[in-house]
Amino acid sequence: MDELFEVLTDSVDDFALSVKEMYTLAIGVLLALRYSGLVTLRCGQVNGELVSSVCMQLVFCVTAGGLIWWLVGHGIARGDGLLFGTTDYLPGMTTTRFDASWVIELVVVVTSLDGIQSTLIGRVSFTTYIIITSSLLAFSIPVAFHAVWGNTSWLRPGSTNVIISGGFFDPSGAATAALYSGGCAIAATIVVGSRNLRSTLNSGISQHRALDGHNYFYQATGFLYYWLAMFVQVINGSLQEAIDVSLVGNSLMFVLVMTSFGACVALLLTLDLHGHYKLTVVLGAVAATLQASCSVCHCVSVSWSPLIGSVAVICYFVARYLSEKIRIDDPFLVLSSQFVPAVWGSVAAALFADESFTTTASKIDGLFYRNGSLLGSQIVSICVITVWGFVSTVIVLVAVRKATGVQLDVDDATNHGSYYNDISGMFGRHIGEYDDAAESCYAPALTDDATTEATLVDDEYVVIPSEKTFPKPRFRFLKWALFFMVLTGSVGGSVAQADHTGIQNDVGANVSLGAISAQLSDAKKNLDTSWMIICGLMVFSMQLGFCYIESGAVRSSSVINITFKNIGDCAIGSMCWWVCGYGLAYGEGGVFFPSSGDFFLMSPGISSELSDRLPHFFLSFTYMTTAVTIVSGAVAERISLPAYYCIVVFVSSFCYPLVVRSIWSPHGFMSAFSDDAIGSGSLDFAGSVVIHLYGGMFALVAAFITGKRALPDDVDIFSDLGQELAAGHNKFQTASGTLFLWFAWFAFNAGSVLRISDGGSVIAGSAIVSTLLASGASGIFGLVTSRIFFGYFDVIHVCNSVLVGLV
Repeated sequence: MDELFEVLTDSVDDFALSVKEMYTLAIGVLLALRYSGLVTLRCGQVNGELVSSVCMQLVFCVTAGGLIWWLVGHGIARGDGLLFGTTDYLPGMTTTRFDASWVIELVVVVTSLDGIQSTLIGRVSFTTYIIITSSLLAFSIPVAFHAVWGNTSWLRPGSTNVIISGGFFDPSGAATAALYSGGCAIAATIVVGSRNLRSTLNSGISQHRALDGHNYFYQATGFLYYWLAMFVQVINGSLQEAIDVSLVGNSLMFVLVMTSFGACVALLLTLDLHGHYKLTVVLGAVAATLQASCSVCHCVSVSWSPLIGSVAVICYFVARYLSEKIRIDDPFLVLSSQFVPAVWGSVAAALFADESFTTTASKIDGLFYRNGSLLGSQIVSICVITVWGFVSTVIVLVAVRKATGVQLDVDDATNHGSYYNDISGMFGRHIGEYDDAAESCYAPALTDDATTEATLVDDEYVVIPSEKTFPKPRFRFLKWALFFMVLTGSVGGSVAQADHTGIQNDVGANVSLGAISAQLSDAKKNLDTSWMIICGLMVFSMQLGFCYIESGAVRSSSVINITFKNIGDCAIGSMCWWVCGYGLAYGEGGVFFPSSGDFFLMSPGISSELSDRLPHFFLSFTYMTTAVTIVSGAVAERISLPAYYCIVVFVSSFCYPLVVRSIWSPHGFMSAFSDDAIGSGSLDFAGSVVIHLYGGMFALVAAFITGKRALPDDVDIFSDLGQELAAGHNKFQTASGTLFLWFAWFAFNAGSVLRISDGGSVIAGSAIVSTLLASGASGIFGLVTSRIFFGYFDVIHVCNSVLVGLV
């Protein structure tokens, strides 16, 4: 009998380990997509001549950076030792175990180079950049991460050699990367100086376009990539402590709520400071909330997220203003959107940490929970990591400057080819501005309110930020933003004091059949949770596909407006879904309306099953954004942003949740699983009715009410000339968006199973195969019909045919 128990225990342990490895591997692969977003985002943030240089630098970071990390970096960061590791070099070739977490570590570590890249772009040659970054990757960056990750390091919580009481709490490693990156950016700004714009301005490119980036669409789509990757990063806590998969839902929930509130505050502040919606500012503000969330989502109640996110946005605006006042040339906004939010996030963890949500072995309480010891250790750790990044970067830059000279002509850094020859044909001509957020996909020309100016110094143009960067504030909305922040913070604080025990379940130490059964049940639960999270992340990437499709189907003057709408679907929609949408859709009791809705996911009795509800909340949120996004395409170029955001609030808070309740809730009057259903009820496996039929009908009514698009000289849009004038400006974007949606649709359909254990894998596999065959057949039919009716293969017709099959 003892041998049987031993065999069963080993089998269950192997199964639990396999679940953990599968989860880590999937997270590592998804996190690697961050570089797709970074290369798109960074290319849009610089002028066209620097695009090739940016791409080459990022490719070097991933390729050669990975080799350097494998050779020496991993051993220094993860090995045993007080100041740096002396073991675990060359993982995979020694006794060191080589698993998927290595990929996650690499992605996080290379992120530390953002600061040095931002302050060196356009100022050094590619060869010089290789020397600088290789030097930092080989020693300085691993030493910084060893202080936080190393088992015997002096900043890791729970380490035997920890010097500061409590250590530095940073489970995902994002704060360490941002703090180090900020130190590098400050050092490089001092040593290298601003960009040289002589050749750029002489080539006829406007000064503002050279400084504000050449392509806003790239910035928007790259940010959506980045948003997805940050979701992945915050739910990964294995870099410092093993994270319980059952607690991942709290991290996802935290990021959703925090970014949604942060985006609302950013929109209000942008209107106050600039008088209109400014895409680059809003993207930077939301990025700031994402960065701050990495430090707090593993240890703080969701109820505090509105306050923390709102403060992060304000910190971003202040940091951006001060950076330009003291003339720091930071095109990637590393200091304002990464460094300062990381400081605030680390401090917020010390203020609001609750041991009920802490995933580390050493439980921590924040200052607001009767323990302020963590605050001092967080502040000291912030200073140590930042100073180390600053000092090491100064040493490397001074050494390289002595040998080669760092400040180089911009041509030397951009001699890999101009980008304008490619984009001129790709994006077409700018037709004209549309409404309050409509801009060309290119950056605007220089105006009287320019944010920067170029001054001729020693026969060279040098970037000098202007005093007129921030116009005189109007404060029309600022008072409401501050009131909104204080109110949500007060409510969050009161709710966060509630008892959240019972989230974690420990398996008894005694070897018995009951203990083995409980351990097996926990492993299956983790498997199903991992499945919902991974599918949710892939479905969230559909927003990137929608952004590509819709922006390619409109005129270039409306690209920014349509990307604003896609970002608003996620940001505003997540807040509405958390406040009341999810409660209306899945609340207990009631056929048409819940008798006890889970509003804010804080209704009585929900604590015991919180770990089960949060992953489902995230997956259902991604489905909701799909339904809302359908409307944005139908009213494109005919509705302003405030009006559309009102539609988002109405649909995500009330209309769509009631449709979900009627069919998908076990209490709905049309649900096949409800005893109160009319007749046999309705069965909708993955949302053809709930999502696509409802979204399509709402879009049809909205299109009918808004009417036809207006064209110059009152040209009828249905005439031949009108069709030519209103045609989408970029078929490549439409085709690319279709491929994005095609990829994510497999998770959209298969994720509806909500589980992969107990036969769920069979149903999910059937859904994937059905999706593949249906879309393939419809694509072939689209090819044939386009040839018959048009006389040629029309890519738009084929893309729509594929989407019809997917729906």
